[in-house]
Amino acid sequence: MKKIILLWVLIVNVNGLLACDYCNCYLGLNPHYKKNSVGLRYNFMSYTGSHNTDAELASQGLSKNDFWETRSSIELHGQLYPTQKLQLIFSLPYVINKEGLDDKATQSVGSKTMHDVTAQTPVTEFKTETVQGIGDAIMLAHYQVFNKTAIDSNKFSQRLFAGGGIKLPVGAYKIAADENAHERLHKPGTGSWDVLASMSYLGKIKKVGLNLNISYMLTTANSQDFEFGNRFNANFTAYYQLNCKKTIFYPSAGVYLEQAGMDKDTDGDYLHNSGGNIVYAHVGFDFYFKKISMNAAYQLPVVQTLNQPQPEMNYRIVAGINYIFN
Repeated sequence: MKKIILLWVLIVNVNGLLACDYCNCYLGLNPHYKKNSVGLRYNFMSYTGSHNTDAELASQGLSKNDFWETRSSIELHGQLYPTQKLQLIFSLPYVINKEGLDDKATQSVGSKTMHDVTAQTPVTEFKTETVQGIGDAIMLAHYQVFNKTAIDSNKFSQRLFAGGGIKLPVGAYKIAADENAHERLHKPGTGSWDVLASMSYLGKIKKVGLNLNISYMLTTANSQDFEFGNRFNANFTAYYQLNCKKTIFYPSAGVYLEQAGMDKDTDGDYLHNSGGNIVYAHVGFDFYFKKISMNAAYQLPVVQTLNQPQPEMNYRIVAGINYIFN
């Protein structure tokens, strides 16, 4: 029986840095914490709303509820252990962003993108849009600060990893000079070199465990002098270990917090309808059998304090499969 499980720290959705104003770590449980691994993860986020004011939309016979957005990605990720206490992590997503109007509103639409719908732009010039491509890559290094594993499984065990890394501007990010600044949120990349710091703590007694995870991203301006706001993420999750022969199953539940600062436009002014805070309720499970693992999670926003107007999240889904090797 496993004495302790390490929380596997991976930035799941690089696209989350730009598709909305938030990024988050999906923190799956990993009994193979000292093993090398590679895998694929699918992320899906649903939004309703617009960056336009209620007055601008009402002048066109619309409301924020007429607008929808989805942000999804298929992410290649992995972890390597060059030494016993050093964990290296990489992540590279393929991003698919979509936005549009609901069925009733699309009866009178045409050719403009959603962020161009204002009091001066007739809704009859609107169209649904899809943007996709390779997103920004992330590379992290974590050091095992301490590892107190109890010989007796009835006693308390705990582990702490801490470190940081960088986000590399791999994805396309540029927009035309006459495009709305919020169009940047729909590009696969940000165009900026950003610095990340993170820590992951896990405690366990018998088959019950808890983990606390904190990460912070310090952003920089890209070549078009646009700077996305800094990001802070924290989450607390509790889980239970179920064993069945060679299979291990971990149901989990917890709370996630995401905070984002306001973005800064090319003229140096802040975009006042960007940034804010979201608190999620999280439920999920991780499944391990021999060298294969699978995971899935559902996250529902319970509190959203956003700098309005901007789209609000409806829910987020994460699912993945991994292969463990020595």
